[in-house]
Parts: sequence; C-alpha cells; structure tokens
Amino acid sequence: MTRRAATGQQATLPAPTVADLLRGQGFTVQAEGEWGLSLAFEGEQYFLLPQAGDEVFYHLLRPGLWPLTTDEDHGAALYACDEVNRTAKLVKLHTADGEVWASVEGLYDTPAAFCAALPRWLAALQEGTRAFSATMQGLSSLQAEP
Repeated sequence: MTRRAATGQQATLPAPTVADLLRGQGFTVQAEGEWGLSLAFEGEQYFLLPQAGDEVFYHLLRPGLWPLTTDEDHGAALYACDEVNRTAKLVKLHTADGEVWASVEGLYDTPAAFCAALPRWLAALQEGTRAFSATMQGLSSLQAEP
C-alpha cells in the first residue's frame, strides 16, 4: 500500500492543456514558438496566440487571408474589412504585413470552455472570410465596369 492510499489522498493528474484538448477533438496541433499553437481546419492554418499573464484570454488568428499588392488593393481591403467588422458575429478583420488577417478573441475560464466554443469560432472565421471575399469580388467587378 502506498503512502497516499494509506492516508486516503488521491493522486491528482495535471489539468489537460488546450493542446491536449484540441488533439482530443481531432485537431493536429503544433507548437509554433511566438505564434503559439497552430492547427489546421478545412485546409486553412490557424494560430492560437500565446497570452502571457492572462490565462483566460484566447486569440485565434488566421493570417494570410488576402494578399495586398497595390494601394488599390489596400484601400478596397480596408473597406471590405470595415463591412465585415460591422456585420459579422465574433470575427474581426484587419490588415497586417501586406495581407488581410482574420481573428476571434474571447474570455473563457478554462481551456475546456474555450475548446467547447472553438467550433463556433471556426465557423465565424469561415463566414467572415466568405463575406470579405464576396465584398472584395464585388468591388473588383465595380472597378472593372467602364
């Protein structure tokens, strides 16, 4: 009999990490240094950014949504980002490093609570991406008209 068993104490297991929980949901998760954790979903790569000192804040990022190669692209993207940010739930878009990025942020008391919300976050990111692309294509067709 071990000392713990003799005293009636139960050995406690460490709480599962976000990475453990995501793997349990079927995601392939990799550590990406300053980018935090990466996970793939329906052919796209997402990053769960690290939040030093804030254990309840979660930030999921999808960089590289749309390249911005000209000043006209950048101006149209700002308009489209604004349109999506005003109308879409959860997702917010912005420009960074010559691209459009999409993200969702939220506060959750536990990693399990965050992981339970993740499917809705991913759906919001996909819907925001579709709305952004449709707006950009609409702007492009307007510019092409004589």
